[in-house]
Amino acid sequence: MPSLTLLHSSTPEPCAFPSPNLAHFVITSEIEPSALPRILENFALRNLTPHHMEVQQGGDQLHISLSVAGLTTQERDHLHLRLLNILPVLSVDLQTP
Repeated sequence: MPSLTLLHSSTPEPCAFPSPNLAHFVITSEIEPSALPRILENFALRNLTPHHMEVQQGGDQLHISLSVAGLTTQERDHLHLRLLNILPVLSVDLQTP
C-alpha cells in the first residue's frame, strides 16, 4: 500500500494583508515521476514561485495544491489552461478570492 507523502514549501509568516489577486490551483494528477516537474515548469517559465505548495499521494493519484500571487486574470486563466494540457494531469480547479 503506498504511503502518504506530504511536502511543504517553507512556511512564510502570515500576512496581515493577503494579496487580493491570490490564485489557488488544486490539481489532480496520475502518479508519474514527471508530473510535479511538468506542473512547476509552467510557473518557473513565468518567473513565478508558489507562496504555498502541498502534495499528497492518495491511492493512484497525486493531489497538488499551490497558491501564487501577482497574477492578472489573463495570466491566471492562461496558466489554468496550460496545466490542463499536461499529460498526467486529470483535473485543475482554480480558486480565486
